[in-house]
Amino acid sequence: MITERILSLGTDLVEISRIEDSLTEFGDRFLEKIFLPEEIAY
Repeated sequence: MITERILSLGTDLVEISRIEDSLTEFGDRFLEKIFLPEEIAY
């Protein structure tokens, strides 16, 4: 059986206030969920 992988790239639009609220509430745990370690280090 041959399986295919679909690799895609997308952009999500979100209000900055939602990101701020999530950072305040969840801190580093939120960052680690949505960003790669290299992105956090940047």
